[in-house]
Amino acid sequence: MWDDNPTVTDLLGIDTVVDAVAAALLARDLDPVTVALQSPWGGGKSSALDMLAERFEANDRVLVVRVDPWEFEDSDDVRATLIGHLLTELRAQRPASFTEKVGDLLTRIAWKRVGATIAKSAITMSANPLDIIKAFTPDAKEQPTNMAGFRDEFDKMIDAAKDIDKVVVLVDDLDRCKPASVVASLEAIKVFLAVPKMAFVLAAEEDMIRWAIAQDIHAGGRSEFADRYLEKIVQLPVSLPRLTPETTEDFVTLLLCQKHCEATDTQPAFEELVAHVAERRRKREYPLIHDDDYPEAAHRPDAADRRMANLVARGLSGDQWSSPRAIKRFLNAWGVREAIANAREVTIKPDLSLKLYLLEQRFPEDFEALQQVDPNDRTMFVSAWEAWGREEEAAEKPDQVSETTRFWAGSEPSIAAAMDQFDRYVNLAASFTSFSAGSGLTDAELSILAELTHQSDGTRIGAVAHVLDVEPTVRRTIVERLFSRLVTIDNPSDSIESACRITLGDSSLVADVCGWLRRYGLTRIEVIDVFEIAQVPGAEVDKLLHDIANDQQVTSGVRAAAQEKLDERTGAGA
Repeated sequence: MWDDNPTVTDLLGIDTVVDAVAAALLARDLDPVTVALQSPWGGGKSSALDMLAERFEANDRVLVVRVDPWEFEDSDDVRATLIGHLLTELRAQRPASFTEKVGDLLTRIAWKRVGATIAKSAITMSANPLDIIKAFTPDAKEQPTNMAGFRDEFDKMIDAAKDIDKVVVLVDDLDRCKPASVVASLEAIKVFLAVPKMAFVLAAEEDMIRWAIAQDIHAGGRSEFADRYLEKIVQLPVSLPRLTPETTEDFVTLLLCQKHCEATDTQPAFEELVAHVAERRRKREYPLIHDDDYPEAAHRPDAADRRMANLVARGLSGDQWSSPRAIKRFLNAWGVREAIANAREVTIKPDLSLKLYLLEQRFPEDFEALQQVDPNDRTMFVSAWEAWGREEEAAEKPDQVSETTRFWAGSEPSIAAAMDQFDRYVNLAASFTSFSAGSGLTDAELSILAELTHQSDGTRIGAVAHVLDVEPTVRRTIVERLFSRLVTIDNPSDSIESACRITLGDSSLVADVCGWLRRYGLTRIEVIDVFEIAQVPGAEVDKLLHDIANDQQVTSGVRAAAQEKLDERTGAGA
């Protein structure tokens, strides 16, 4: 199994981006500075933060503070909690420089939150909590009239710390927070924006942050407000490189080699391989995984690993498969099948098993079609399918399969040459209670589906975050099931809102969501739904708004709202 947690082992080649960001954080002409480290779901943002922290470990003049606002969502005052966390971390890392001043600043913030915390603590068992709160609360004359007063005091404290050149605050998981928490966290960062020696790195999916800001009461749902707000906070937006089929193949090859080296206790050989690949990447020597000589101490990828990596990269290419996390989760799900097969003494070659698992998950209807073929005819059926996939002369596509399976059918290994293993695989797949052909959901996933339509905004937002954390194939199934229920529920707007939020986090679903809206929900769309739909970028959404604006089956108010939003998006109303 592959660990899905952030890592400082760079298999993706993001070290050049990390080095550039590290240099920007220390640049004198960018002081103070806020960097937005952007990528889609599972694109390596948290790993990049870990690598940034590692870059500064040997520099005792740079303090690194990690902040995860998602952990503070249950607090009464997210902004004050985040500021308090930062102050506490500074004091812990530099007690000689900050202990006295931090204590003064902590007494200046969030008295309501401090009072509530103390009232809940064990100390209240032996003392009057009101007296404790009063004792810790400064006189009114001692409190700053606004946050500018706090900022001035903080500025003086940082300036007086001559042993520190920079405080780097790494903010993770901001895009997992509720809209109110996102805005509160950004407001906390604003307090420090004008303070020299302060630097912030926000690891977040930009579209999700913009959407959260737009939901703020002061924004009124306007995306232009979100744009202006974010531009005032972020000076340097940086995007992590997205995976391509070629880089995905290198990534998967390294993941497979990693497992081999762990199994044989030869981790140093894997580290040498990673270093070799990184050096070739720096020198722009392609392909990174090659047939030439490798360093003697490095693990050498074998042909089977490279073949499987090519299969995954080509089979899972596209927006919905372009994140390292999605690829790891796909491989882990396949790894579970492998482990169970081994435990049951079911012999299936790994590359054959992977190819069949790819068919099952990526092309479930074609997998089902293959299962429905008479066992006596399967070898001939698969042989014809593979001949068409290899583009052999006069070979035709079997009627039961889709055009999109051509690469899969033509890739190695051949299924036709091992139909006995196909039968074993089908029996193994049928034993799983989760979806074996991409159409079912587990109990946990069904619970998430129910929460997407919950009357509570917070519950729905939390469910959206869960959906964006699941494997892309499962995510697509959940959203499709969400739309299929539109015809039977009383308030379809909650479902449409949840679907649009999910789409903002996974742009590969835009075309599908537009199609499902036409199929299941066009006649049930209300004006408020149009505003949710219009927040999703893409030409497919423009076409959907055009269709709604000209559909006589929807109300005149909905048509007018759709036309208004379409004009705003296309500039026709300017």
